[in-house]
Amino acid sequence: MNKKTALNWDEIFVGRKEIVQKLLNARRDCFILGARRIGKTTLLKYLENKYLENSIPAFYISIQGYLDYEKITRKIENALRFKREQFKLPDVQAQNTSLFEFIEELDAKSQTTKIVFLIDEAEQICKIDEKEPGFIDKFRNLVETLDNVVFMLAASPHIKKLVARSACSAFLSAFDNEILPVMTKKEITELIYAIAPGITNDEIAGILHFTHHQPYLVRIFLNKLIRNSKIQMPSQNLAQDTYIANSLDGIFPNYFDGLMSEDQKIVRGIHEGTFQAGAQDALKLRELAQYGYLKHTNSGYRISNWFFEQWLSGEDFSDEKDHSTVPLEPAVSKFKEIAEYFKEAANKLVVKIVLIILAVLAALLLGKKFKLLDKLLEWLF
Repeated sequence: MNKKTALNWDEIFVGRKEIVQKLLNARRDCFILGARRIGKTTLLKYLENKYLENSIPAFYISIQGYLDYEKITRKIENALRFKREQFKLPDVQAQNTSLFEFIEELDAKSQTTKIVFLIDEAEQICKIDEKEPGFIDKFRNLVETLDNVVFMLAASPHIKKLVARSACSAFLSAFDNEILPVMTKKEITELIYAIAPGITNDEIAGILHFTHHQPYLVRIFLNKLIRNSKIQMPSQNLAQDTYIANSLDGIFPNYFDGLMSEDQKIVRGIHEGTFQAGAQDALKLRELAQYGYLKHTNSGYRISNWFFEQWLSGEDFSDEKDHSTVPLEPAVSKFKEIAEYFKEAANKLVVKIVLIILAVLAALLLGKKFKLLDKLLEWLF
């Protein structure tokens, strides 16, 4: 049956009502923890729009790749300048001041005006702390003293590991911590209907069989299934094509590294069938299911989706293994072998051509064209 595909993915936001309401009513600064590609960026941008609708100045800022806080200061200053007139924001200059002094002055001059900064890729603050020791400690002290400026930061669970290595392991205690969970079945079904109106229940069931409730995986799988405004029935062959076409072997290492090492061991153990759960593991297993790494079934906890299971099956977790690349199938390795052979042959041919040209030029100059050329050809071939 023909399907009418919906708007751009970035224009669609469904579900998440409970966490959205909780964050909009938050009185403290907050850390939003969620697995990679679970929807943290989409959530922050949605919150920005909701705040603006309620006449509260809010600013989405990604700090991915930032290695010093001066760049953060400039970005915040530029964002404030853009909306200063609209919200009657105080004129605070960042020149010759640190990020902390700048925010403190902004907070003091804001009086009763609430200002919200929605910071994405917040793991980066740990890298800034490595370059500028003490940054995390100063930032923690800053947020505890602010009255009108509110920070909401989004990061993967990996930040717990990163912060634990810093001199300020109590950093996260300065914030309310909220988990952005994997979508519920109702939410993910609503999302699929928004993308592909008219899709059948059997087609939805087929998609969820491979993706569970992961919005990113649903997105890329749907993109594979939709051809000429029609949806193909989900199958393992199409799932395998999706895995290869979207280079998921390069995405899942970061997804997996978003976990603490002890959580990684649990996930690997469940995949391999070697994990024996005790009463002390109940809370941790529920948390991993919340993040979307696991799912709870009648027979216990299992790896949440087919794509993640494929990656785990191909991974070698020995210490010597480089986790950055995973061979997908023999055909890929054979193709690379053939490509290397032709590359080497081409290089040899180029060298031979250059030598022939030089030999011809030398023979002409020395007046011994044919004799020298014959010897060279004999040597080359």
